[in-house]
Amino acid sequence: MHKNTNGSIDRGLYQLNNTSFPKLEESDFYDPKISARYGLAHLRFCLNTAGNDIAALAMYNAGANKVRKNNTPQTTLNYISQIQSYRSELDANFASEVLAMYNPDTQAKLVAKK
Repeated sequence: MHKNTNGSIDRGLYQLNNTSFPKLEESDFYDPKISARYGLAHLRFCLNTAGNDIAALAMYNAGANKVRKNNTPQTTLNYISQIQSYRSELDANFASEVLAMYNPDTQAKLVAKK
């Protein structure tokens, strides 16, 4: 649970905001199935609306209106930078640890699928 400066609360696995999801009951926020269903649907909305991963992550974290108004908080931008760094680390680890187990032909096919 995270209390925001505006008084809203983010709860559960996907940190769903109570003002963005007013119809959810308190227990719904902590139900992994419900949290995942709403969280992933909201992320899909952000990806479809934003047009790219970075803006979508900003919309998910700070809210679509803030991003649309070019008022994304610095904390959100810093968080997205951390996510991107982590993603780069995962890609590098995949390349060095997983792809190393395959022959060159299979490596090329796996890299092409990314």
